[in-house]
Amino acid sequence: LDGAHKTLACIDPAKGRVIWNARLETRGTFYGSPSAADSKLYCLSRSGEVVVVWAGDRFQVLNRIDMQEPTPGAGLAIATAFGAVNSFIN
Repeated sequence: LDGAHKTLACIDPAKGRVIWNARLETRGTFYGSPSAADSKLYCLSRSGEVVVVWAGDRFQVLNRIDMQEPTPGAGLAIATAFGAVNSFIN
């Protein structure tokens, strides 16, 4: 994840080749590493938007969650404490 340029890449570590490289369309830049669970990557932008991307061999945005607005049943909670951002996936 290149947070300043809002891009995410999938790389084959054995061959060192880029499988895909895509731009994440969002309001804010990204800070920190994505969280991963259940074959999904959760990328949290500084503007409070979570972009959920399938962790596979093709780029696919599965969902966008605006954490500035209440989202019942989203299954993802973001908490901040002492300057750190923590995510909890239900």
